[in-house]
Amino acid sequence: MRTSLCSSINKLEVCQGPDCFGGGGGAAILEMEELLQEYEANCNVELVRGGCRNFCTMGPNVHYSSSEMPQQHFTKVQTVEDCAAIIHQLVVSVGAEDDLKATTAREPIAIRMMRKKAERQRWEFLRQVARVKRKQHDKKKNDIHDNPNSNAALRTQLEQVMTREMSAAKEDPNLVERAQRRNERFHVLLESM
Repeated sequence: MRTSLCSSINKLEVCQGPDCFGGGGGAAILEMEELLQEYEANCNVELVRGGCRNFCTMGPNVHYSSSEMPQQHFTKVQTVEDCAAIIHQLVVSVGAEDDLKATTAREPIAIRMMRKKAERQRWEFLRQVARVKRKQHDKKKNDIHDNPNSNAALRTQLEQVMTREMSAAKEDPNLVERAQRRNERFHVLLESM
């Protein structure tokens, strides 16, 4: 039987300082936000944009605090896989990460390679979304109008990402459903920009 880690009040803080953001902190917060939406019914997690904690050379950094667990600090959170490992370790339930690794280990190597390529492409998409969102935020503060072409380019990039993800997931109906839910969430994200 698994022990739930979601019974306490949990706070996940992703550094958005210049070094961490440039290294992928914006993508990390978007990926973790998307992962948390998958587990929304099970967890009480507040995901926040954090300030610098002076670990700039080891960023992007993620800090976890809980009312029932010791604080944890994660450095070099630079991939989709890093974000998933943090969410599985802290938010899902004890043992979930082992199940994930066991599933991955049974996959043919060609499928794993396709999935890794899809994850890298998704990470780059999220980095670009974070950059555009930051630029839009800065322009709103300075009352400058936005360039509509940036959203069109992101939509095109999202189509490419989802094509690759669906191709990598086609062997597993659960992964196909997951990719479809992710696609819907990303479209909502782009519509909100």
